[in-house]
Amino acid sequence: MLWRGHATQTPHVVVSDASAKAVKELVGQAIDEGGENGQAPVALRMGVAGGQGCHGFAYTFELTHDINDDDEVFEKDGAKVVVDAVSLSCLGKGSVLEHINTIRKKGFEVLNNNLADSECGCKVSFALKDEALL
Repeated sequence: MLWRGHATQTPHVVVSDASAKAVKELVGQAIDEGGENGQAPVALRMGVAGGQGCHGFAYTFELTHDINDDDEVFEKDGAKVVVDAVSLSCLGKGSVLEHINTIRKKGFEVLNNNLADSECGCKVSFALKDEALL
């Protein structure tokens, strides 16, 4: 696994095999469809939005063609996941981006976020530990 600026440290975000495969498929599909406004996506942007969900914070996911200088880029098997600095501060090191594909649910979710105090049952929203808010 490669991630910009962190050659020997544990990354904040670990991209699972299933997530890498799903990101590559979604990016490829979007490219085949011509992208948005003629710009094809190159990565999955993972973020954290405040004031969302039943626990106050929610994970967000969208395809993007923009990778900013202050984004962290996590790459596995050619799939890129980008996270902005503010969202990264809400993720504990070793948070796992997982892709679920079951009869009940299909999509991305974050596992092992050790900065989360609690999370909803559907793993979409979470509350931050008090020390993470300082």
